[in-house]
Amino acid sequence: MVRIIVDGPRNAVVLFTAPATLVIANLLGSPSRVTIQRLWYDMGGIADGAISWVATANVLAWRCTGVYHHDFEDFAGITNNAGVGVNGNIIVTAGVGTFSLAMKLKKH
Repeated sequence: MVRIIVDGPRNAVVLFTAPATLVIANLLGSPSRVTIQRLWYDMGGIADGAISWVATANVLAWRCTGVYHHDFEDFAGITNNAGVGVNGNIIVTAGVGTFSLAMKLKKH
């Protein structure tokens, strides 16, 4: 499940509590791409999770393990580098169990 917490004209904050896909066209302003600026996650008992850019062959953006907060704003964030079939969406995958993963996104 993905929930949009904040959806402003330039940034958005979303929360994942289960594997899901964030369709960025549903965000305010219908951006074509986003950059991951910050991550907060607690993967609970799950060994690891993955954040990927959706494309013909999804491209891994970040692997999540444990409990962390990462701030990528100082170097402009994690950009979408997916190739063929890129649509700007983000997919979060994880094993069976409870987790929470929040991300701050910059819209483009």
